[in-house]
Amino acid sequence: VTMTSIGCPLRCPACASYFLSRGYARRPAAAAADEVLRLAGRGAGVIGFMDDALLVDSAEYALPMFRRLAEAGAPAKLKTPNGIHVHAVTPELARAMWAGGVDGLALSIETIIPERMRTWSQKTSMDEFQRAVGWLFDAGFTRHHLVAYVMFGLPGQGLEEAVATRDFVASCGVEPRIVVFTPVPHTSEFVRAVEVGMIEADGDPVLHNNKLRALDYFDRHPDERATFRDLFSIASPVAGLG
Repeated sequence: VTMTSIGCPLRCPACASYFLSRGYARRPAAAAADEVLRLAGRGAGVIGFMDDALLVDSAEYALPMFRRLAEAGAPAKLKTPNGIHVHAVTPELARAMWAGGVDGLALSIETIIPERMRTWSQKTSMDEFQRAVGWLFDAGFTRHHLVAYVMFGLPGQGLEEAVATRDFVASCGVEPRIVVFTPVPHTSEFVRAVEVGMIEADGDPVLHNNKLRALDYFDRHPDERATFRDLFSIASPVAGLG
């Protein structure tokens, strides 16, 4: 694995990246590319970017980095297991990522509900997602290279919201990958989870585990368990993303 940056300039309500990293900082594009080349030269055939915000200011960082990797012959298969900010994708960046060796790309969409998209995440809109996927397909990516993260289990969020997002993602030719909400301290969604009684503010952090959150939800909505399993248990390790 490698990282070109730490932290994230966005403040998504369920993410503590900015707090944990105390800001956002990144290395020069050439230095980031050279590290990938060094790893590949030591025999690493598959390398994952663990950045929380890999494509921020992509024209200055990601674009020249991937072009440098392409010029070097794309010596490794590159993955982005952390979801990328879809609004940053451009035709030029899509082509550079493909030429640079990216063959496993996770897209962050989380939800298509307009109210939550406006207040919860700035990563993409439905129109931006459709355009970005089109540019990625035009660059050479196929449905076997792409997944999209769909959020489930936020305070006040029902299964129907996740299903609607899943259906939209699938209609774009991308595999939906479910992400179950975990309340993280120092985030606004943690506060909301406490307010609605999902967790206790001073409870054991092990009780924040997303598996327990899913179990709690289906204990309250047992009739939705089969629907959830049928719709979201189809994910396979596409492109080695896990």
